[in-house]
Amino acid sequence: MKTKVFATLGPAFNTKEMLLEAAFLGVGGFRINLSHGNLADFKEWLDNIKSLGIKHEVIIDLQGPELRLGDLQKPLLLLKDNIYPLALLPIPDFILEKIKCDSVVAIDDGKIIIRMLNNDSFMVLEGGEVKGRKSIKINGQERFLPIVSKRDLKNLEECRKYGVTALMCPFIESRKDLQELKDILKSLGLDLRIYSKIEDLKGIANLEQIASESDVVVIARGDLGNATGLSSLPYFQRKIADYCKRKHIPYMVVTEMLNSMINNPLPTRAEVNDIFEAVAYGAEYLMLTGETAIGKYPINAIRMMIDVAKEAEKYLNECQ
Repeated sequence: MKTKVFATLGPAFNTKEMLLEAAFLGVGGFRINLSHGNLADFKEWLDNIKSLGIKHEVIIDLQGPELRLGDLQKPLLLLKDNIYPLALLPIPDFILEKIKCDSVVAIDDGKIIIRMLNNDSFMVLEGGEVKGRKSIKINGQERFLPIVSKRDLKNLEECRKYGVTALMCPFIESRKDLQELKDILKSLGLDLRIYSKIEDLKGIANLEQIASESDVVVIARGDLGNATGLSSLPYFQRKIADYCKRKHIPYMVVTEMLNSMINNPLPTRAEVNDIFEAVAYGAEYLMLTGETAIGKYPINAIRMMIDVAKEAEKYLNECQ
């Protein structure tokens, strides 16, 4: 199979048996999200990958300039149109300093949206269950953190020890970001493939610069959907894909491709169509995130994604 499918490791997907089954099904690589810990914290999982005796891409998704909530002991249910004290949410102080009165804040890739009323309270515009360490996006706020965090730098220093072969960097906005990243890799003597995540309008505007400096362009539909608005997301996904196809640059499509399979053994018709269309249009890479990391049916999700990708490849062969 030409299409490379990545599966994200997590509490639901990390054992030798699961990884071996995933490899047998045809997974092309494994991802670790470093927004949830340091590389050393995942040593056992990485050792399990090594034990397979098969060469796979091992990709770390850097923390980068992404904003996230702090930890929560248990999920927090926020009801639409209700007003809550701000202290209820574990928003780090350095982020709170950037949130102004009346700011709209998207949490967990926009699944939950709140409006700040003052320094002490917020109103829920779109409700749901909030968990710790989920992403935060302040509407209209420009990036204010460096492309490589101090924690990222520490993790990069240990990449060779853990067999990391590639990195995924969030919120890439320009060639300058990638040059800074490559300078850091060079200083550490690392030769890692770079997957650049397009997640905001600046990234789209500078797509030509970013694509020319990347091994793979990542259409990261979570934060990108927050930046563009959901109704415009398909337009921008196609726009990025079109450019990558013209320039023969590999690209990946990711986020909620089989989201329903976090809780269900079978996907929706819309989800399998999404995968098929992505591959048939030209995506060489696909990635599962929560579906494998925390889902109830990680192997089912991997099997489904690979099977649908194969059907799309069959269609492409028939069209030649």
